[in-house]
Amino acid sequence: RGTFTWAPYAEDAYEALAPYEAADASPPDLIVISSSLWHVLNDQGGIGTYVEGMKKLSARVRAINDRHPGVIFVWLNAPSVVRDKLVAADKIRRFTDENMRAYDAVQRDQTNIRMIHPAGPGILVDLTTITAKAPTERCVDGVHYDRVVYDAVAQITLNIARSHWR
Repeated sequence: RGTFTWAPYAEDAYEALAPYEAADASPPDLIVISSSLWHVLNDQGGIGTYVEGMKKLSARVRAINDRHPGVIFVWLNAPSVVRDKLVAADKIRRFTDENMRAYDAVQRDQTNIRMIHPAGPGILVDLTTITAKAPTERCVDGVHYDRVVYDAVAQITLNIARSHWR
């Protein structure tokens, strides 16, 4: 069973996952989560707000995992930014290497956040590395990539699911 929910902020993803936390819930077999680009771009409260949102989100993911251990959680970190292709002033100002690394470090935090393996149930599909290896022609606008890149990420995600479902 599959569904898509637009939840660009950690708090949005936290809310979107609420129905699956109950013991009698029927969550999807695979949940793919990603959150950071909107936080970096819009800087609503800075990285501290992101940390707090990620703490809540990861606690909910771990609770769902405890109640429904068959659910596979995949975490997509942010894509690599191709600065030469950025046009909008806010993106040029906010999508710096320093900001991107800071938000990525929050996601990978094994002590406080515990979203991704080994401290959390999420399996990281490293979109940052995958997109950094793609030719820059595959990047449309500095942060979005063309279909072939996303197809590769989808294939990796489905391979992860298949390996668990065997």
